[in-house]
Amino acid sequence: TGNRYHAAWVQVGEKRYMPEDREKYAETTGDKSAWLKTDEPWTEAGCGADPTHMVKNDPVMRERFKAASAAYDAQAAQVCEETNGMAILLDQNFNDQALFPCELRGRVGSRIRPSGRWHSFAEKGPLIARDATGGALRLVRGGITAVAETLLNARSTQPYVFKCRLYREPGGGASLTLRDALALDDAAVLVDGEGRISLRNFQGPSAWHALDVTLPEGKWAQLAVRVAASSATVMVDGNQVGAALPRNGAGLVPASLIFAPQGTEGAAVMIDDVSIGGE
Repeated sequence: TGNRYHAAWVQVGEKRYMPEDREKYAETTGDKSAWLKTDEPWTEAGCGADPTHMVKNDPVMRERFKAASAAYDAQAAQVCEETNGMAILLDQNFNDQALFPCELRGRVGSRIRPSGRWHSFAEKGPLIARDATGGALRLVRGGITAVAETLLNARSTQPYVFKCRLYREPGGGASLTLRDALALDDAAVLVDGEGRISLRNFQGPSAWHALDVTLPEGKWAQLAVRVAASSATVMVDGNQVGAALPRNGAGLVPASLIFAPQGTEGAAVMIDDVSIGGE
C-alpha cells in the first residue's frame, strides 16, 4: 500500500516517539530513517535492498536505492538473456551466519540476488538450525510457513528444476510449492508426516497424486521437481519417481517458493541447499 514504515514507534529511554513525532525524533537523535515509507526495512548488510522502496528525504537511502535499481536492471537483463539456457535463479545454503543467525526473526535477504529474500522467521518456526557443517532451514509443525522470493517473472522455453535437501525428524513433513509472478501455483509436492511423497495434480480427480516412495526419518535426501513445458516430475536422490503430471501456471519461472510444515504437532523437518535453475 505504500503506507508501511520502518517502525510504528521508537522508544528512547522513557520517551516514546510516534510517527507524528518523527521531526522531533530526528532533531533529538539525528536519526532520519525510522519513519521512511518503505515496502520493507533497509539494513546495513543490504538485507532489505530492493528497488521497490519508496525512499524519501535521505541522501544515503537514495544512493542505496540507485545502487539496488542498477543491480536489479543488470540482473533482469542477464536473466532475460539466459532464461532459454536457464541461468541459476535461486541458490541458498543458509551458511552465511551474518545473514542467517539462529535467533533470526522476521525476514532477510533481497529479491534482486540469487540468494533470494526469505521470511517469515518466528519463535515457533521457521527457524535457522546450525551445526559444524553449516546452517539449514527448520520448519516446525505449529509454526508458520517459510517463503523464498525473487523478482523474476521471465518466461522459459526450457525445463527448470527446483532442488532441496530435506531431513525428516520423527513425524515431520513439509509441502513445497512453486508459485509464479502471477500468484499461480506452478507445481507442488507434499511429504507427509509418514514421509510419503505426493505430487499435486492440477488436472485430475485428486488434488494430490501419491507416489510410490517414502523419505526415511533421520536421513538427508535430495528432493527435486523438474518442471517442463506442460508437466512436472518428482525426483529423489536423482531418480525419477512416478509419472509426470500436468503443471499449472502461465509458463513462467517461479517467483516464490512456499515451504509449509506438515506432520504431527511439534514435529520438524530441515531443508537445505535450495536452488532453482537448469538441469
